[in-house]
Amino acid sequence: MTVPFAPDAPTSYEDAGKAIWVMPGIMHYNAHVSMKAEIAAIVECWNVIADTWNGLKLSWVGESASAADAFNERLDKVQDELFGEPEKDGKDGKPGIFGLIRVVAVQAASNYDNAEYSVHKMFDTLREALSVPEPPPGAPEKQPENSLYNPIQITYGKI
Repeated sequence: MTVPFAPDAPTSYEDAGKAIWVMPGIMHYNAHVSMKAEIAAIVECWNVIADTWNGLKLSWVGESASAADAFNERLDKVQDELFGEPEKDGKDGKPGIFGLIRVVAVQAASNYDNAEYSVHKMFDTLREALSVPEPPPGAPEKQPENSLYNPIQITYGKI
């Protein structure tokens, strides 16, 4: 029989000793704006390297030329994996790892934000359900003993 959890996993959620602390707005900004700018900067550097490398291609001959071609093919594959492949010959393009990471981070921020909103809404609904409404206009100041508007009497100690 297999154990569904690691042997050292906490038996209670409260015993975990770990917490996830997320600020969805900052997470979304970093993924949607900052990361987009960082990827653009990487693309610029990549293009400088590619232009330099392509300028050197003319000077390769013999075995060096075939080695340079093999290197270019590998470099093109790496570029496609990082940045994605554009549409070619009617085939859909393929997203790159940078784009996928960005999309996942934006979605995670949205999920955290939705969870936070749902919990907030749930507690608002609970608070509203637990709050005592104001007595109707014209109601007597002293409410009957079993009235909803009277405070709850609590006696501590011996009953």
